Amino acid sequence: MHPSLAFVILTWNSEQYIYNCLNSIKTLDQFETSVYIVDNGSHDRTLEIIKDDFPAVHLISLTQNIGTTKSRNMALKLIPMNIDFVCVLDSD
Repeated sequence: MHPSLAFVILTWNSEQYIYNCLNSIKTLDQFETSVYIVDNGSHDRTLEIIKDDFPAVHLISLTQNIGTTKSRNMALKLIPMNIDFVCVLDSD
């Protein structure tokens, strides 16, 4: 059994980075991975890319940018206590 690793990623108009970011996480076969994204009101294709190409992602979609601390804490609260490791990662 592999150790579990949860990623917390904040996005805001990150269409140019988010696909490669999430695709690279899929290559980590030595971990059981889960991804928690908080989108801070993107106006580009960020949400569309996440929903269409990475449906397993736990996504919180906000209507406005509330900043890094509040949005990051929103995602951290969703992570189950039995996760071995948490990685806070920027989409770029």
